[in-house]
Amino acid sequence: MFTNKSLLLILILIVRSTAFKPHLTNAQTSQAFSSFLELCQRKNSLSPQQKHTINVLLEEASTTNCQKANDYLKTVNSLFLVDRKIKDISPLANLTNLTELLPHDIIDRK
Repeated sequence: MFTNKSLLLILILIVRSTAFKPHLTNAQTSQAFSSFLELCQRKNSLSPQQKHTINVLLEEASTTNCQKANDYLKTVNSLFLVDRKIKDISPLANLTNLTELLPHDIIDRK
């Protein structure tokens, strides 16, 4: 059985992996988004789970403006995402300074 610490480490490794690409809907399989800004600007074409994650990140940045959120999020090292019901962490993949997600229980397992 995994401990909370090992699950967090696995999650961080997945997010930081250079081979990790956001899960895209069927209509977008040939597209890859190179930044959080691009994902945010096209969030209405993303899956509901990705869109939710983008909205959570916008809230974390205290803005609805994608550019301002991108400017903030690309500088943060850690995010505190408690009780946010995140099902898709792929939008975190482009946050290259992110090294820590707090607390361990951010993913909705239902």
